[in-house]
Amino acid sequence: MKTAIIKFDNVGKKYFLGRKKKRSIYQSLSNVHQEIKKSFSKEDSSIWALRNIDLTVDQGEVVGLIGRNGAGKTTLLKLLSRITEPSEGEITFQGRVSSILEIGAGFHLELSGHDNIFLNGSILGMTQNEIKDNYHDIVDFSGVGKFIHQPIKHYSSGMYVRLAFAVAAHLKSEILLVDEILAVGDEEFQQKCLGKMDSAAKSGRTLVLVSHNMALIRQLCTRVVIIEKGEIYYNGDVETGIEKYISLNRRLPTNYIVSPQFVFDDLIINKVQLRLQEQINQFFFHCGSSITINIHYLAKKTFRDIAIDIQICDSMNQLVISCNNFYSSDYLVLKNKGIVQCTIPKLPMTQGKYFIHIRINQLEKQIMKADFVAEFEVVEGDYYKTGRIVPFKNKILCENHWKNIEL
Repeated sequence: MKTAIIKFDNVGKKYFLGRKKKRSIYQSLSNVHQEIKKSFSKEDSSIWALRNIDLTVDQGEVVGLIGRNGAGKTTLLKLLSRITEPSEGEITFQGRVSSILEIGAGFHLELSGHDNIFLNGSILGMTQNEIKDNYHDIVDFSGVGKFIHQPIKHYSSGMYVRLAFAVAAHLKSEILLVDEILAVGDEEFQQKCLGKMDSAAKSGRTLVLVSHNMALIRQLCTRVVIIEKGEIYYNGDVETGIEKYISLNRRLPTNYIVSPQFVFDDLIINKVQLRLQEQINQFFFHCGSSITINIHYLAKKTFRDIAIDIQICDSMNQLVISCNNFYSSDYLVLKNKGIVQCTIPKLPMTQGKYFIHIRINQLEKQIMKADFVAEFEVVEGDYYKTGRIVPFKNKILCENHWKNIEL
């Protein structure tokens, strides 16, 4: 008989927009008139991040939470991990919950990796004896043993996430929450994480996993839940869920998106265009053709040491090729208004539908993550210039050239 370990009963989470904390009693009193006026205003300054969530997860299930950016997936995990409280409804669960919702959450930058294992483990509910018993396994799994006594402010983002995942994965909790954690680690570490989550699921632990990687969802999950505009759009079979998720993304504007979602501080990405020679907004490209990806940006201040990674994924959201200026050119300087151009002289892709994701980094820190900014289709072409179409295999790395044009 199945045992329900997580239950959401008509749960909703409401956020209020534009409200700032008062800094003093004087400021609070001086704004009383405005606050009273706002309370009688008909204008609604709130937004429901989640609404009408009824969901049950049984013990030992591996549930994949998928959906577009801003749909409410991370908010749901934060409610479950008790980082925030629901505005309505009730959440009940049995057992301890360990979560990896943010890189290095619960870590202290001035402390060493060794000290942070004990600190983070305590925050996640481990006893001192449990931490000591699992300490060597955590260090070995993370692969940061040589730097374990160094302050983690000197760690790279990859080292951060390795240690964070290792601590959470070795906590003997009944429920493990993971939010896009595998997007940071290298291939070897990702395989270790997959193996750890797979063994955790087989041992009876319950996993709730957020990911845009459909291959990962298909490999690990026993059920899929699609969140769309704060509500449950689909709850059921993995294969059917993946098909519905892909169809949702295909309803995005064909070729480019303009979205306030792609904003960091004073940097805005307001348009992404695909260009084939002189043709703009091209939807179909031949394998082997030259294309240019134009990223239109607005920088209200100067951003230096910028590295951009353009990830092209197939219809299952698996990475096919990656184009970046990490090695092919110097770091970019973004200021005022302009276009960053990435040209692929010879498109190394087989026939099919593809999506583009963009990651913008300042030195080693990721400052913007924009998913599904464009989509296009590739048809067969004469990649090898032999005068005929021959079978072709996808290549992960390809030649690419970068240019920054200030307008």
